[in-house]
Amino acid sequence: MSDPGEAPSAASRVLSAVMLLFGIILVLPGLCAGYFAVIVIFSPGNPYLSGLGPLWVICFAIAAAGIALIVWGLRRLQRASSMGIMRDR
Repeated sequence: MSDPGEAPSAASRVLSAVMLLFGIILVLPGLCAGYFAVIVIFSPGNPYLSGLGPLWVICFAIAAAGIALIVWGLRRLQRASSMGIMRDR
């Protein structure tokens, strides 16, 4: 662990970028599930509505984890920026 007053390293910035990348990838199943949920819900008499519910819940949970990773990664980058590590250009 590093001291709270110590500036984050370049590895910390790389980790934040990787978190953002994986977060974006994890959001994609939720977007896909949302798109197909709208299609299935608005098509009358669709027999697949009850069977797809659990799958949608899983996809939305994965997307929520992706959003959490994106927020966490952005906060890490913002903290690194406020400590001056990103201003060394």
